[in-house]
Amino acid sequence: MSWILSNRIIISSAISLLALMLVLSTVSANSYHAKAATPTAATGIIVPLYTYPGSAWTTLVQTKNANPAVPVVAIINPNSGPGVSSDTNYVTGIRNLQAANIVVLGYVYTGYGSRSTSAVEADINSYSSWYHVNGIFFDEMSNKDGYQGYYSNLNNYVKSIGMAFTVGNPGADTLPSYIGTVDNIIIYENAGLPPLSYLGGWHTSYDKKNFSFLSYADPSLDTSYVASASSGAGYVYITNDNLPNPWDTLPPYFGSLVSAVGVADSGSSAGPPPAHYTVTVKSANLQGVLFGGMFTIVKRDSVTVQTGYTPLSFAAKQGSTYDVTVLNYRQHIFDHWDNGSKNPSRTITPSQSITLVAYYRN
Repeated sequence: MSWILSNRIIISSAISLLALMLVLSTVSANSYHAKAATPTAATGIIVPLYTYPGSAWTTLVQTKNANPAVPVVAIINPNSGPGVSSDTNYVTGIRNLQAANIVVLGYVYTGYGSRSTSAVEADINSYSSWYHVNGIFFDEMSNKDGYQGYYSNLNNYVKSIGMAFTVGNPGADTLPSYIGTVDNIIIYENAGLPPLSYLGGWHTSYDKKNFSFLSYADPSLDTSYVASASSGAGYVYITNDNLPNPWDTLPPYFGSLVSAVGVADSGSSAGPPPAHYTVTVKSANLQGVLFGGMFTIVKRDSVTVQTGYTPLSFAAKQGSTYDVTVLNYRQHIFDHWDNGSKNPSRTITPSQSITLVAYYRN
């Protein structure tokens, strides 16, 4: 967003002060579109946040705050689009995301170029007036020749009303002629990780900021894969969630995914990244028989970086201190840790990969 200053020479200091106050008030009135307006060049996370504002949104904010250098884009989808009216919970949730410097995009479907421009623009206008999002996510983007102008025109419309970022989603590879029609293109949306060679080929002739991928049904996180993929993708997202809606929860390893992307970027520009160790939290009864399902909270510097159910694993940075807290559930009452501590909250500063066992009594 820009403001044009006149060429008139202002003589009176009182007039100068008034002009400054006017500019500041204009910035305040348009702060929603300006907040987190354009993602950076580093590889980031793009999250299809197709769930009602709640715990997943909170976790996303907390994880972003714990990893401020990692760009994060969240796609909201109230009702296969903006819906028929504004929802106050979405308004509040979006403001919280933007306050954490998360770029928020509104979901709009395009029918692979068959939906009328006027209908798509109406959805864009609703997102702008109701939710003040930072940009638009064009789902069902065509990858066939002949629709480039359709998406370029929509992209220009988004920018003309003050938004800053657009993503198109054909969900599969596209044509080089689509580069530039939107700011970023999802070239893979499928179960399992795309082969690294998929990010090579003709894509290497263009900046990685043009490409992203979405992968679901991945039961665990391969951080070495993330490090390699970060060299060829502007945004990535990997989850263990699955069909029919693989985008309605965050994976238990979400914090580790964000950290892995951050480590990959820091390693590419600032020498070897800090060592990371895997910390695994398990639960057992007093006889030593392991069982799962006990809710666990992991914090670093009082900020929640990961939550989930035992057995839970997370990547711990060398030299960082973490607070690991396990909770009770019904008849399962925390008794002690494997080091004898009776406090359900345990502080660790890992110097190697370790396993923590929380013992429960009935």
